[in-house]
Amino acid sequence: MLFLEEHELDTPKIHRLVTLFGKVEVLLGRSVDLSMLQTLDALYIEARYPGELGLLPHGRPSAADAERFSIFANAVFQTAAVRLNQL
Repeated sequence: MLFLEEHELDTPKIHRLVTLFGKVEVLLGRSVDLSMLQTLDALYIEARYPGELGLLPHGRPSAADAERFSIFANAVFQTAAVRLNQL
């Protein structure tokens, strides 16, 4: 959200990573894996909505899945931080 605010872009109150990335894609470049964002968007919807939504095709995310997601999130954060420092 800070990235959106820093570039004076509308900051919607949503949780959809693909939609949020679409707002900064030109600024960050295509270095972000869209399929990973789609996977993360689909996770843990039950935390927001009741039901069986929000699981990976094989069920709940494993520790290895969580590690992979964490590495991805850190890479996106580092890219955004570098771009913010270039302002």
